[in-house]
Amino acid sequence: MIEINNFQFFAFNITGKCAKIYLGGKMRYWIIPANSTKYDYFSAFNDKGFIDWTKKSKYEEGDIVYLYCTRPQQKIMYKGIIEKIFISSNIEVDDRKYWLNKSEFDKNQNMKKEFIRLKLLKYVDNENLSLENLKDNGLKTVPQGPLRVASELLEYIEKYI
Repeated sequence: MIEINNFQFFAFNITGKCAKIYLGGKMRYWIIPANSTKYDYFSAFNDKGFIDWTKKSKYEEGDIVYLYCTRPQQKIMYKGIIEKIFISSNIEVDDRKYWLNKSEFDKNQNMKKEFIRLKLLKYVDNENLSLENLKDNGLKTVPQGPLRVASELLEYIEKYI
């Protein structure tokens, strides 16, 4: 058993493949694209150690997220865990300083929506996690929205992160 911030994880082998269980349910793994021309996630992670991200899929607390940084990086550079899911507004989340287009933040500042708190587990800058290498190891398409990670690709990503 491994414990990270009061989350308990259990790892064991099933038919030679690594499977992980989170609090009695199956932990899921996601790739989410992150566009640095809209939001300065580099600074947000450095300043706070987490990002509050709009929820766009059926994430659950304890799921693992790999952030795929779009151009110019075009690779996975962050691994995080969904620490919590909550409903809020941009004004309550208050990360305006990280938005490069402040009007994008401002136009939705009072709208209530679901967020995930993505706590940083690891930062890497490794060419093995580039788009081309990910495609050679099971990624079927360029991430343009949340993608579930298949076991073959997961094993590859975990080697380098």
